Amino acid sequence: MINRACECRSCDVVLLGKGLTNWTGGIDYLRLCIEGLSATLPALRIGVSLPQPPVRARIRTLLGDAKRGILQVFHHGTFDIARIPAPTLEEVRNALTIDRIACDVVPYRDSRKGLLSVVRTLGAHAVFPSLESLGPEFPVPWVGYIPDFQHQYLPELFSRRERRSRDVIFGNLIRDARVLSLNSRAVADDIRRFYPSATCRLVVLPFAPAPAAGWLEFDFRETLRRYRLPPRYFLISNQFWVHKSHITAFEALLLLHAKSEFRDVELICTGSTYDYRWPRYFEELGRKVKALGLSSKIRFLGKIPKIEQIAIMRRAVAVLQPTLSEGGPGGGSVYDAVAVGTPVIASDIPVNREIEHESVRFFPARSAEKLVQEMEYSLATPYQRPQDSILREQGRIALEKVGAKIIEAIAFAK
Repeated sequence: MINRACECRSCDVVLLGKGLTNWTGGIDYLRLCIEGLSATLPALRIGVSLPQPPVRARIRTLLGDAKRGILQVFHHGTFDIARIPAPTLEEVRNALTIDRIACDVVPYRDSRKGLLSVVRTLGAHAVFPSLESLGPEFPVPWVGYIPDFQHQYLPELFSRRERRSRDVIFGNLIRDARVLSLNSRAVADDIRRFYPSATCRLVVLPFAPAPAAGWLEFDFRETLRRYRLPPRYFLISNQFWVHKSHITAFEALLLLHAKSEFRDVELICTGSTYDYRWPRYFEELGRKVKALGLSSKIRFLGKIPKIEQIAIMRRAVAVLQPTLSEGGPGGGSVYDAVAVGTPVIASDIPVNREIEHESVRFFPARSAEKLVQEMEYSLATPYQRPQDSILREQGRIALEKVGAKIIEAIAFAK
């Protein structure tokens, strides 16, 4: 299986899927990188490498799951070691398929030696982005990537071991990488704060919402009928992780329903319902919704096909983003919403404040009272969605900016 690399085309840049392909936001990030590079240098040959863990690593994973289960019993009184299965090569390949862009997904043995073998086989001149240090002596230029410092700001969401692990991984990256690619100025500021002696170059990718091929052409009416969506609804498209703060939106909806003219308004939620750090979190949210008396007004659709998520997003009154922490401005759902011309109401955390777009409004994080005011404003204020031609042109310009920044980061790595 690993030798399949020899059957693939050579490439100029290898994108590393490790740490990214097992969650929707990571897949979206890789798509953004692929589209950005292709928009900037259409002739560039791009490959994606996906690690395949050896048997020993799989055994360690099973033992780690068992240990986590024991700790869950100790801390929460429950035993649940279910995990989201790692996507197959074919699933990743399908998720990253982009019209007119040729991109191979190539497996490699999950080790530095295994990665180097694939990179050399493909003839790649650069590796991007790496969530762990490849070492200062790695013979092919590589760009490091740090998503966020959530464990510093919300330590209660991480075990002590996870916090230590992130500190070690980030410290090694900052020490060994010539250049780091980041999704926001806020993360760059955090590096300067937590690692004041860092000497690596920091390259921040711009906020670059762009509609993927087919998003604007897709007829969303059938999707709305299939899901029986109401005429007026808000949308949250986040995984059900604790830091996404869905509860703030639930409480805001309760306040909204206090006024009779808004009692028809619903809240639609899409996204994976599993948080490995808090396996019972989704169940807790369900109980909270029932206690608030909102079971008929808040709908959980789970993880649905991306195109259907976008169809639901295009019809929403606005996308809500009550998150308490993000690595990039607004997270993936805000990128998508702005790309297709849907208004956004986002928490005012520093990273979100980097968004400069007329369709995005802000409210103080954790404040259901302020959020409901913005929801009422959106319901009462007519919004004219930009024409599709304008959205496409804005997306093209945004992708070229992303591609240029990635190429700049790679140049610094050489």
